Amino acid sequence: YGFESYVVGETTTPAARARDLVIAASGRGHTAGVIHRAREARALGARVFVFTSAEKSPLLDVANFSIVIKPPPGGSFQFGTNWFEQGLFLLLECVAHRLARAKKVTFKKLLLRHANLE
Repeated sequence: YGFESYVVGETTTPAARARDLVIAASGRGHTAGVIHRAREARALGARVFVFTSAEKSPLLDVANFSIVIKPPPGGSFQFGTNWFEQGLFLLLECVAHRLARAKKVTFKKLLLRHANLE
């Protein structure tokens, strides 16, 4: 449908190149492995899009583009950054839905690309 996507670290993921878009997410923006991969991607000329809840962080410093998902006022009763992960999930579901509508991709077409050997 016009997009190719891969997961960093999978054996079938091709080499990152200039002009690729690497998406990185870390609630606190200090996850060493995520920061390291983002820096590697930038060194290869890829663009890095970061999702974080930290308005200042080492990960945000690497980003070409970013969205900061702010914590709830007064904090959260949830452990760690669960609220961040849930918010990120909902946000990315909305993005996927909008892209599917823009590309006129039906649910039936998407189902053909969904894993069936689980």
